[in-house]
Amino acid sequence: MTRTATSLSVRPRDLSDFRNGVVIHLPGLFEEAEKNLKKGPGLEGWESRTVISDRVHIVFDFHQAVDGIQEQQQDGKNLGTTKKGIGPVYACKASRTGLRICDLLDDFHEFSKKFRVLAQQGKAMYPALTINTEAELQQLKVYAERIRPLVKDGVYFMHQALHGPPKKILVEGANAALLDIQLR
Repeated sequence: MTRTATSLSVRPRDLSDFRNGVVIHLPGLFEEAEKNLKKGPGLEGWESRTVISDRVHIVFDFHQAVDGIQEQQQDGKNLGTTKKGIGPVYACKASRTGLRICDLLDDFHEFSKKFRVLAQQGKAMYPALTINTEAELQQLKVYAERIRPLVKDGVYFMHQALHGPPKKILVEGANAALLDIQLR
């Protein structure tokens, strides 16, 4: 499941926790947060109430483009995707080629090399795919610094939440039966 600003808590006492089963498109997260901030009160300070697991997989712009290409290749049969890149990024996750938040924040040079390989694989599979690799990497470098304060070791964070002072924890999954690959 992808998470965006619509998944951010508007209640000041609640925490939004993006777990490792979630995928996240960083530009989409910040665009929606800013759009929702303009609508009115409630989302102020969302960054201080947000935790992103370091194991969350990243949806890249080219994943979204691949989603659209795959939809077009269905000979008139609509897959019904949202074209948000969720399927392609989960395919990368399942094949162990996907990149996670920890990769982005650790060594950007290494991350960039892996990103270029992943982009080349996408181009090889989908010749119509165009990727502005350097522009996307520059954008990701900026987002890395914006999210760095929000990122935690997700396993340790949840362990502390479960074994520390009593807390109510709301767990969210995919919106329909058997869509979430974690449950298959």
